Amino acid sequence: MPPSEPADPDRAADSAEISPTPKATERPHPLTPLVRGWVLLFAGVIAFGQDWLPGRRPPGEGPPWWWVLVAIGGVALLVGLASILTWYFTRFVIDDEELRIETGFLNRSSKRIGFSRIQSVDVIQPFAARLFGLSELRIEAGGGDSGVTLRYLKRDKSYRLRDYLLSRAHGHHTTVAESDARPRASILEDLSSADRVLVRIQPPQLIIGLLTSLEFLISVLVLLAFMVTAWRFGWGLAGLGAIVPFAMGVFGLVSRRVLTQFNYTLAETGGVRPPSGPQPTQAPGSASPHRATGLRITRGLTNLTSQSVPLDRVQGVRIRQSWLWRRLKLHRVDISVLGYGEGDNNERHGSTMLFPVATTEQVRIAMAYLLPDAQDESVVLQPVSPRAVWLRPLTFRTLRWGANDRVAISEGGLLVFVRDTVPHAKTQSVRVTQGPLQRRLGMASVHIDTTPGPVALSIPHLPSEAAREVLNLQLPLAADARRRGLTGAR
Repeated sequence: MPPSEPADPDRAADSAEISPTPKATERPHPLTPLVRGWVLLFAGVIAFGQDWLPGRRPPGEGPPWWWVLVAIGGVALLVGLASILTWYFTRFVIDDEELRIETGFLNRSSKRIGFSRIQSVDVIQPFAARLFGLSELRIEAGGGDSGVTLRYLKRDKSYRLRDYLLSRAHGHHTTVAESDARPRASILEDLSSADRVLVRIQPPQLIIGLLTSLEFLISVLVLLAFMVTAWRFGWGLAGLGAIVPFAMGVFGLVSRRVLTQFNYTLAETGGVRPPSGPQPTQAPGSASPHRATGLRITRGLTNLTSQSVPLDRVQGVRIRQSWLWRRLKLHRVDISVLGYGEGDNNERHGSTMLFPVATTEQVRIAMAYLLPDAQDESVVLQPVSPRAVWLRPLTFRTLRWGANDRVAISEGGLLVFVRDTVPHAKTQSVRVTQGPLQRRLGMASVHIDTTPGPVALSIPHLPSEAAREVLNLQLPLAADARRRGLTGAR
């Protein structure tokens, strides 16, 4: 064997310089195990301790009380150990080059998400985390990637990372240091000085909307009917047991509508940049002529939720009014957002509700950003076939539809009036359906499909020839709108 050559110190130094230095990763806040584990511990205390409350079991039966303490201590130990292990093995890297999350104890997982795939970044502050000044950072990604959640970070750090990730997602070449130097968000409503408030819903408006909503009125009427029935027939405790669930349901409805929607604020955010070309003079009180890349929704009293909605991912808008709200000129607004699905408070993704209750002027302000070419004066609406009276004798006069080169609109309804608006560029497919009675009357319905969500635009009961014409025109309109970039958002 030839003798081994002596090691070259210069070559070793060069190889050391070439080999990449591993990046320093971060863990969530050290108080994370305490915040995550207290709910499970409280549930364990209730489960093991309720049978030992006074009057729940005869004296002398069951294990002694100290067994309960041992069981609760064991549950607390297991919950605490699981929370500590989860926190210890959760690491993340968010810098100028990458977004990477590492999780897992037995099965390690490292997930890297490209900045261009980020759909939205939300900051959630549950009540327990809010007491310690912590928050949850929820990142939703597209292109087949599932979202990730970091529990928990300091509130200011969550705000800084959220603003940085949104800037990178919108194509801005910024750095973490530049993002840290930007104005900070306020504690109560999560709005920085760079954000511009568009609509703020005051508590009296929320309460009026709750008291006049069909959901609340029906719940109260059912509760009163049960109370009167129980009193009339003398059901006593049995009637009280039937009333309690309805009373709890009404209380839960009030809690959801008032506590979770308290201080509801819609703001312009996401790095506002001026569009190309000359811009018209801005009228007082009108929407900004600059291009907003996102809207930020903050809401909640005990649990503060901050949700960022990218404008280019809005697929459609639904405006609803009950018969009482039409007289009060109040509206509820829902939006379909790519990747969100449907739900007022989707735990996995964001809420699809834009406004729980809003005035006509507030809806116009929001629509000026979402779909500025969907105003009543810019789209001519026309009625459906008069033969629809045989299928919808009460509502056929309210059914109207229309379209321009950017959006399609359909509206109608009696007890609940619904207006759906979908940009042509968001169209995924077009369908024509015809039931047996429609076939008999020579009518058909057209459906314009987008991503799953609350918006489902359909044009019912058109003459068969008109429905076929709409079908043949919609796909070319959608292709032309996508080619010209007419997404509908400002």
